[in-house]
Amino acid sequence: MERKSGRIRRVKFGATTLAILASLSASLALAEDFKTVNGKEYKSAAVSRVEADGIVIKFHGGIAKLFFVELPNEVQRRFGYNPNKIGAEKAAARAAQKAAERESAEKEKNAEADLKQSVEKFQAAEQRASQSYQSARKGTLSGQVFVSSRGGENFKLGAVQVALFARDAIDTLLPEIKNYAGYKIQQQRPVAEAKAALDQAEAAFYEAQASHFAADHAQAQIIGAGGNPDMNALDAARKARDAAREARDAARATLDTAEKQHPEIHADKLNFYYS
Repeated sequence: MERKSGRIRRVKFGATTLAILASLSASLALAEDFKTVNGKEYKSAAVSRVEADGIVIKFHGGIAKLFFVELPNEVQRRFGYNPNKIGAEKAAARAAQKAAERESAEKEKNAEADLKQSVEKFQAAEQRASQSYQSARKGTLSGQVFVSSRGGENFKLGAVQVALFARDAIDTLLPEIKNYAGYKIQQQRPVAEAKAALDQAEAAFYEAQASHFAADHAQAQIIGAGGNPDMNALDAARKARDAAREARDAARATLDTAEKQHPEIHADKLNFYYS
Protein backbone atom coordinates (compact mmCIF):
# COMPACT_ATOMS: atom_id res chain seq x y z
CA MET A 1 0.00 0.00 0.00
CA GLU A 2 2.79 2.31 0.88
CA ARG A 3 4.57 1.43 -2.34
CA LYS A 4 1.47 2.21 -4.29
CA SER A 5 1.06 5.44 -2.38
CA GLY A 6 4.70 6.28 -2.89
CA ARG A 7 4.44 5.43 -6.56
CA ILE A 8 1.44 7.69 -6.90
CA ARG A 9 3.30 10.49 -5.20
CA ARG A 10 6.22 10.03 -7.56
CA VAL A 11 3.91 10.11 -10.57
CA LYS A 12 2.27 13.30 -9.32
CA PHE A 13 5.65 14.88 -8.73
CA GLY A 14 6.78 13.84 -12.19
CA ALA A 15 3.67 15.33 -13.81
CA THR A 16 4.18 18.58 -11.91
CA THR A 17 7.81 18.69 -13.01
CA LEU A 18 6.81 18.12 -16.62
CA ALA A 19 4.19 20.87 -16.39
CA ILE A 20 6.76 23.31 -14.98
CA LEU A 21 9.27 22.41 -17.70
CA ALA A 22 6.60 22.84 -20.38
CA SER A 23 5.70 26.24 -18.96
CA LEU A 24 9.35 27.27 -18.90
CA SER A 25 9.83 26.05 -22.47
CA ALA A 26 6.81 28.08 -23.60
CA SER A 27 8.16 31.17 -21.82
CA LEU A 28 11.57 30.73 -23.37
CA ALA A 29 9.99 30.27 -26.79
CA LEU A 30 8.44 33.73 -26.51
CA ALA A 31 11.83 35.34 -25.88
CA GLU A 32 14.39 35.83 -28.62
CA ASP A 33 17.47 37.83 -29.42
CA PHE A 34 17.35 40.85 -31.70
CA LYS A 35 20.33 42.48 -33.35
CA THR A 36 20.14 45.76 -35.28
CA VAL A 37 22.03 46.44 -38.49
CA ASN A 38 24.37 48.62 -36.41
CA GLY A 39 25.28 45.68 -34.20
CA LYS A 40 23.30 46.54 -31.05
CA GLU A 41 21.88 43.43 -29.40
CA TYR A 42 18.83 42.82 -27.22
CA LYS A 43 19.05 39.45 -25.49
CA SER A 44 16.01 37.39 -24.43
CA ALA A 45 13.56 40.02 -25.61
CA ALA A 46 9.81 39.50 -25.96
CA VAL A 47 7.78 41.39 -28.55
CA SER A 48 4.94 43.18 -26.77
CA ARG A 49 3.55 45.17 -29.70
CA VAL A 50 3.96 45.37 -33.47
CA GLU A 51 3.50 48.83 -34.99
CA ALA A 52 3.58 50.04 -38.56
CA ASP A 53 7.17 51.27 -38.37
CA GLY A 54 8.67 48.94 -35.76
CA ILE A 55 8.27 46.57 -32.84
CA VAL A 56 8.13 47.28 -29.11
CA ILE A 57 10.09 44.78 -27.04
CA LYS A 58 10.57 44.01 -23.37
CA PHE A 59 14.00 42.90 -22.20
CA HIS A 60 16.09 42.96 -19.05
CA GLY A 61 16.91 46.63 -19.64
CA GLY A 62 13.26 47.68 -19.82
CA ILE A 63 11.12 48.53 -22.85
CA ALA A 64 12.43 49.71 -26.21
CA LYS A 65 11.12 50.30 -29.70
CA LEU A 66 13.11 48.92 -32.61
CA PHE A 67 12.34 50.53 -35.94
CA PHE A 68 12.18 48.18 -38.90
CA VAL A 69 14.76 50.22 -40.79
CA GLU A 70 17.20 49.28 -38.00
CA LEU A 71 16.47 45.54 -38.26
CA PRO A 72 17.58 42.90 -40.80
CA ASN A 73 15.40 42.12 -43.80
CA GLU A 74 14.29 38.73 -42.48
CA VAL A 75 12.95 40.35 -39.31
CA GLN A 76 11.17 42.99 -41.39
CA ARG A 77 9.49 40.30 -43.50
CA ARG A 78 8.52 38.22 -40.48
CA PHE A 79 6.58 41.14 -38.97
CA GLY A 80 5.07 42.26 -42.27
CA TYR A 81 6.95 45.52 -42.71
CA ASN A 82 5.94 47.37 -45.88
CA PRO A 83 8.08 50.50 -46.50
CA ASN A 84 5.83 51.66 -49.36
CA LYS A 85 2.80 51.59 -47.08
CA ILE A 86 4.71 53.42 -44.35
CA GLY A 87 5.81 56.10 -46.80
CA ALA A 88 2.25 56.61 -48.00
CA GLU A 89 0.96 56.83 -44.43
CA LYS A 90 3.63 59.35 -43.47
CA ALA A 91 2.88 61.45 -46.54
CA ALA A 92 -0.82 61.40 -45.72
CA ALA A 93 -0.09 62.34 -42.11
CA ARG A 94 2.11 65.25 -43.22
CA ALA A 95 -0.56 66.47 -45.62
CA ALA A 96 -3.22 66.25 -42.90
CA GLN A 97 -0.98 68.11 -40.48
CA LYS A 98 -0.30 70.90 -42.99
CA ALA A 99 -4.02 71.19 -43.71
CA ALA A 100 -4.75 71.41 -39.99
CA GLU A 101 -2.04 74.06 -39.59
CA ARG A 102 -3.50 76.12 -42.44
CA GLU A 103 -6.98 75.83 -40.97
CA SER A 104 -5.70 76.82 -37.51
CA ALA A 105 -3.81 79.80 -38.93
CA GLU A 106 -6.90 80.93 -40.84
CA LYS A 107 -9.08 80.65 -37.72
CA GLU A 108 -6.55 82.61 -35.67
CA LYS A 109 -6.31 85.26 -38.36
CA ASN A 110 -10.11 85.62 -38.43
CA ALA A 111 -10.31 85.74 -34.63
CA GLU A 112 -7.65 88.47 -34.48
CA ALA A 113 -9.41 90.43 -37.25
CA ASP A 114 -12.74 90.21 -35.39
CA LEU A 115 -11.07 91.36 -32.18
CA LYS A 116 -9.35 94.25 -33.96
CA GLN A 117 -12.65 95.33 -35.50
CA SER A 118 -14.30 95.15 -32.09
CA VAL A 119 -11.55 97.30 -30.57
CA GLU A 120 -12.06 99.87 -33.32
CA LYS A 121 -15.80 99.92 -32.59
CA PHE A 122 -15.05 100.31 -28.90
CA GLN A 123 -12.74 103.25 -29.57
CA ALA A 124 -15.34 104.86 -31.83
CA ALA A 125 -18.02 104.46 -29.14
CA GLU A 126 -15.69 105.94 -26.55
CA GLN A 127 -14.96 108.89 -28.82
CA ARG A 128 -18.68 109.53 -29.24
CA ALA A 129 -19.13 109.33 -25.47
CA SER A 130 -16.25 111.78 -24.99
CA GLN A 131 -17.78 114.24 -27.42
CA SER A 132 -21.13 113.88 -25.74
CA TYR A 133 -19.44 114.57 -22.40
CA GLN A 134 -17.97 117.82 -23.69
CA SER A 135 -21.44 119.26 -24.33
CA ALA A 136 -23.19 117.68 -21.34
CA ARG A 137 -23.73 119.21 -17.96
CA LYS A 138 -20.79 118.56 -15.67
CA GLY A 139 -21.16 116.87 -12.35
CA THR A 140 -18.96 115.51 -9.62
CA LEU A 141 -18.29 111.83 -8.95
CA SER A 142 -17.24 111.05 -5.42
CA GLY A 143 -17.01 108.01 -3.20
CA GLN A 144 -14.76 105.05 -2.59
CA VAL A 145 -13.70 102.14 -4.78
CA PHE A 146 -14.01 98.57 -3.51
CA VAL A 147 -12.95 95.36 -5.20
CA SER A 148 -14.97 92.27 -4.27
CA SER A 149 -13.00 89.03 -4.45
CA ARG A 150 -14.34 85.65 -5.47
CA GLY A 151 -14.43 84.63 -1.82
CA GLY A 152 -16.71 87.57 -1.01
CA GLU A 153 -14.03 89.65 0.73
CA ASN A 154 -13.95 93.38 -0.06
CA PHE A 155 -10.74 95.32 -0.60
CA LYS A 156 -10.75 99.08 -0.31
CA LEU A 157 -8.54 100.87 -2.80
CA GLY A 158 -6.67 103.99 -1.93
CA ALA A 159 -6.09 106.98 -4.15
CA VAL A 160 -6.33 105.41 -7.58
CA GLN A 161 -7.31 106.74 -10.95
CA VAL A 162 -10.70 105.52 -12.14
CA ALA A 163 -11.71 105.37 -15.80
CA LEU A 164 -15.32 105.42 -16.92
CA PHE A 165 -16.42 103.70 -20.12
CA ALA A 166 -19.63 104.00 -22.03
CA ARG A 167 -21.89 100.97 -21.65
CA ASP A 168 -22.45 100.53 -25.39
CA ALA A 169 -18.68 100.54 -25.95
CA ILE A 170 -18.19 97.80 -23.36
CA ASP A 171 -21.07 95.77 -24.81
CA THR A 172 -19.32 95.92 -28.19
CA LEU A 173 -15.89 94.90 -26.95
CA LEU A 174 -16.53 92.17 -24.36
CA PRO A 175 -18.20 89.57 -26.64
CA GLU A 176 -15.27 89.62 -29.08
CA ILE A 177 -12.75 89.40 -26.24
CA LYS A 178 -14.63 86.36 -24.97
CA ASN A 179 -14.73 84.81 -28.44
CA TYR A 180 -11.01 85.36 -28.95
CA ALA A 181 -10.16 83.90 -25.54
CA GLY A 182 -12.42 80.92 -26.30
CA TYR A 183 -10.56 80.30 -29.56
CA LYS A 184 -7.18 80.44 -27.82
CA ILE A 185 -8.42 78.03 -25.14
CA GLN A 186 -9.64 75.62 -27.80
CA GLN A 187 -6.34 75.97 -29.66
CA GLN A 188 -4.28 75.09 -26.62
CA ARG A 189 -6.52 72.34 -25.27
CA PRO A 190 -4.74 69.40 -27.03
CA VAL A 191 -1.44 70.23 -25.32
CA ALA A 192 -3.07 70.97 -21.96
CA GLU A 193 -5.08 67.73 -22.02
CA ALA A 194 -2.02 65.72 -23.08
CA LYS A 195 0.01 67.23 -20.23
CA ALA A 196 -2.73 66.38 -17.72
CA ALA A 197 -2.92 62.81 -19.06
CA LEU A 198 0.85 62.43 -18.71
CA ASP A 199 0.77 63.69 -15.11
CA GLN A 200 -1.95 61.17 -14.30
CA ALA A 201 -0.11 58.32 -16.04
CA GLU A 202 3.13 59.12 -14.22
CA ALA A 203 1.32 59.11 -10.87
CA ALA A 204 -0.25 55.73 -11.70
CA PHE A 205 3.14 54.31 -12.71
CA TYR A 206 4.85 55.41 -9.50
CA GLU A 207 2.00 53.87 -7.50
CA ALA A 208 2.24 50.58 -9.42
CA GLN A 209 6.01 50.59 -9.04
CA ALA A 210 5.67 51.03 -5.27
CA SER A 211 3.10 48.19 -5.12
CA HIS A 212 5.45 45.90 -7.03
CA PHE A 213 8.32 46.76 -4.72
CA ALA A 214 6.13 46.03 -1.68
CA ALA A 215 4.99 42.69 -3.14
CA ASP A 216 8.57 41.72 -3.99
CA HIS A 217 9.73 42.62 -0.50
CA ALA A 218 6.88 40.65 1.09
CA GLN A 219 7.64 37.51 -0.94
CA ALA A 220 11.33 37.80 -0.08
CA GLN A 221 10.43 37.86 3.62
CA ILE A 222 8.23 34.78 3.18
CA ILE A 223 11.04 32.93 1.42
CA GLY A 224 13.48 34.00 4.13
CA ALA A 225 11.13 32.57 6.77
CA GLY A 226 10.96 29.24 4.93
CA GLY A 227 7.44 29.72 3.63
CA ASN A 228 5.93 29.30 0.19
CA PRO A 229 5.81 32.60 -1.74
CA ASP A 230 2.72 33.67 -3.62
CA MET A 231 4.21 34.08 -7.08
CA ASN A 232 0.81 34.90 -8.58
CA ALA A 233 0.58 38.05 -6.48
CA LEU A 234 4.12 39.07 -7.43
CA ASP A 235 3.46 38.38 -11.12
CA ALA A 236 0.25 40.43 -11.01
CA ALA A 237 2.10 43.35 -9.42
CA ARG A 238 4.82 43.10 -12.05
CA LYS A 239 2.29 43.10 -14.90
CA ALA A 240 0.48 46.09 -13.38
CA ARG A 241 3.78 47.98 -13.15
CA ASP A 242 4.70 47.15 -16.78
CA ALA A 243 1.24 48.17 -18.01
CA ALA A 244 1.49 51.46 -16.10
CA ARG A 245 4.93 52.08 -17.61
CA GLU A 246 3.59 51.52 -21.13
CA ALA A 247 0.66 53.85 -20.42
CA ARG A 248 3.07 56.52 -19.17
CA ASP A 249 5.29 56.16 -22.25
CA ALA A 250 2.24 56.39 -24.52
CA ALA A 251 1.04 59.53 -22.73
CA ARG A 252 4.50 61.09 -23.06
CA ALA A 253 4.54 60.30 -26.78
CA THR A 254 1.09 61.88 -27.15
CA LEU A 255 2.30 65.07 -25.45
CA ASP A 256 5.43 65.17 -27.62
CA THR A 257 3.27 64.83 -30.73
CA ALA A 258 0.89 67.57 -29.58
CA GLU A 259 3.77 69.94 -28.83
CA LYS A 260 5.38 69.24 -32.21
CA GLN A 261 2.10 69.85 -34.02
CA HIS A 262 1.51 73.09 -32.09
CA PRO A 263 4.94 74.60 -31.32
CA GLU A 264 3.36 77.99 -30.63
CA ILE A 265 1.19 76.62 -27.83
CA HIS A 266 2.09 76.64 -24.14
CA ALA A 267 -0.20 74.90 -21.67
CA ASP A 268 0.62 77.41 -18.92
CA LYS A 269 -1.14 80.16 -20.92
CA LEU A 270 -4.50 78.42 -20.54
CA ASN A 271 -5.25 80.05 -17.19
CA PHE A 272 -4.52 83.48 -18.68
CA TYR A 273 -7.17 83.04 -21.36
CA TYR A 274 -9.64 81.61 -18.85
CA SER A 275 -9.22 84.80 -16.82
